[in-house]
Amino acid sequence: MTTLPLLNRNLFFLTLLSLLWTWQLMLASSFILNQYPASSALGAQVLPEWRDLLKPEWKPFIYHLVVFAGISFQVILYWLNRRFLNTKDLFKDWQSYLIVESVVTFLWSSAAFKMIVYADRPELASDAFVILFMAALLCKGAYDHWQNWMLMFWKLCCHVKEDYCWRRAAEWSVPVGLCMLIFVPNIEGVVAREFIGEQFHHTDGSIMAPAWGYVSGQTLDVDIISEYGVGIIAVISRLALLFGGFSYEHVMSVTVIGTILYYVAWYLLIRRWLGSLLLALAVILLGVKWQMFHPGVYPFVFTYTSATPIRFFYDVFYFWCIWMHLQTGKKSWLWAAGAACGFG
Repeated sequence: MTTLPLLNRNLFFLTLLSLLWTWQLMLASSFILNQYPASSALGAQVLPEWRDLLKPEWKPFIYHLVVFAGISFQVILYWLNRRFLNTKDLFKDWQSYLIVESVVTFLWSSAAFKMIVYADRPELASDAFVILFMAALLCKGAYDHWQNWMLMFWKLCCHVKEDYCWRRAAEWSVPVGLCMLIFVPNIEGVVAREFIGEQFHHTDGSIMAPAWGYVSGQTLDVDIISEYGVGIIAVISRLALLFGGFSYEHVMSVTVIGTILYYVAWYLLIRRWLGSLLLALAVILLGVKWQMFHPGVYPFVFTYTSATPIRFFYDVFYFWCIWMHLQTGKKSWLWAAGAACGFG
């Protein structure tokens, strides 16, 4: 197997860095220029009744700017590092900065994408875009410190891993963080906003109607249709009664607490199954992002019960049972896994 020559590897690295800077320039210029309407000399030659249809854009200018910047960044980086192109020190000195730039660029691009997806309500994505814009500028201002900062962070992680007290604190900080991330303190406000948004249309059909029928003595999927199974409806309705009575507020409280318990249970399982705190944290954060924060949950993450983990709550019990079976070899855990599937 042939390896890429050192010169080619360094050139590839410099090219990648110049592309990251070019992409960031495109994001920044697009955001800034779109704050000012573009003008066109063609406007004076169009009849007044058609001028509203003439909408000049900054795209041609941004295109030429990006092409010029990309070539310029490449030439500048090549010239400044021409003496180190055949040494290993080039990539070694810049690798931490490249990692940070890649992460910032990815997050910044994600914010830009969300501004497009939520074009009619881009406030949150716009705020994230501006914050990441500033982060990109600060990243360049501290480019020569990232190597030391990442080394210090790595030493801190090693210390936390070796010290029992710090390790336990780090492990349990994740469930606490999940509670703080998902918990909704103003349940009545959430219910009121849901009513304004969709008048409980989805909640009534998926949860409230079958649950109300269940607590009233009806049999699910016999006397009343239960769209999302029988087990979770029975559990939610009984827990709502324990919270003080069957109501929209108590059902929402059960949904929020159930969502928190779902992700905490998955975190504990992944932590034990894979044996890595950072990997378990990454999986859980990605799961929360994909399952709860997406366009289908407007105006907020608990608008639709089917878009929350409550819809598939029992899958965490199923995988816990499978893991316990793999650890112990007992068939009773397989029976429990099957029960989790049936009850859900």
